[in-house]
Amino acid sequence: MSVTKSRKISSWTLLVLLAVSVIMCIAFFMGGSHMEGTNKAYELTGAFLGWVYALTGLTLVVTLCFAVASFLRSFKQNSKKALTSLIGVVALILLLVITYAIGNGDPAAMSAVNEDSQKYLTSGWLKTADMVLYSSYALIAATLVLIIWGAIRRNTSKK
Repeated sequence: MSVTKSRKISSWTLLVLLAVSVIMCIAFFMGGSHMEGTNKAYELTGAFLGWVYALTGLTLVVTLCFAVASFLRSFKQNSKKALTSLIGVVALILLLVITYAIGNGDPAAMSAVNEDSQKYLTSGWLKTADMVLYSSYALIAATLVLIIWGAIRRNTSKK
């Protein structure tokens, strides 16, 4: 496939997904709502969440497919370098396992949450939420450290 053809396909895919996302967002807020006690409940919440789940799943599948294809392609050229590239994947999995393990799974810590959210106050969901937060914090900190390290390295190597 030529470069221009792949750019056209990716551009059109982006535009279609963006258009559907904008339409879903507008429909979510304009689709009506009602009051449930003191909370405002939107009628199209399920459809909106379904679209978000579909986009998330599509992103994960496409990312995984490209990662596997890239690994296989580089494995054919240089197997040692390809196996070295797995260090990042192993480090990410290790980070997720560690942050899940240190997460707080005590439902009593979240007792002030409304009754609709009580079904998610299980140890697994609470630890998963903490895992996402702690992993995000660790990745942001690592990004900042690497940016600073890269700037220092670039400035010291020029001299």
